[in-house]
Amino acid sequence: LSKLTMINFSLVVRYELWNMGLPKLNWEEYIREWLKCSNRRANEVLLNDSEVISEEELGRVSLALGKSKEDLLLLDPLHDLNARMLILNLNYLIASNVGHGGKQIVAKRLGVEPGTVSRWLSGTRTPSREDLTEIAKCFSVDLTLDLTVTPLFLSYHYFGYLEMQQWLKQKSDTINRELLVSLFPALRRLLE
Repeated sequence: LSKLTMINFSLVVRYELWNMGLPKLNWEEYIREWLKCSNRRANEVLLNDSEVISEEELGRVSLALGKSKEDLLLLDPLHDLNARMLILNLNYLIASNVGHGGKQIVAKRLGVEPGTVSRWLSGTRTPSREDLTEIAKCFSVDLTLDLTVTPLFLSYHYFGYLEMQQWLKQKSDTINRELLVSLFPALRRLLE
């Protein structure tokens, strides 16, 4: 195996990072460190933006995770998460968008009781299709995504509002002086 398909591998890597409890905002750093690669390549790995991963990259990730290459290649995160997918997505959407007190805020936005949201999050009750549509709208999630099967919490494309704020803060601390000076007038107009 000199070249491996990236699609499943990218999902496996995101699943392992999530499973380790590592914040999504730091995933790129971990991949960069593990692969000894550029930011661009780390993002390719996380976003499926490349068609292949090399045997060497597979070996580095395998070593970093303490798992065999074969185990990584055979891992099927979607199968492992299938029964909990909706619960994990709902918890992620609330935590990454509204944070503390999220259940009450979401309940108010959706016009349901906070206890209903709690039951959705515990899995003792399943939201109706209409509820799922309203949840998606509430969090600006693409309405074509099915929250019962799509692992939004593993996505590196979607960032909740609170994650977006953290990402902007993180990037603003590392931006070089010349770029900041050139972007500042536009940023100021956007943010005022």
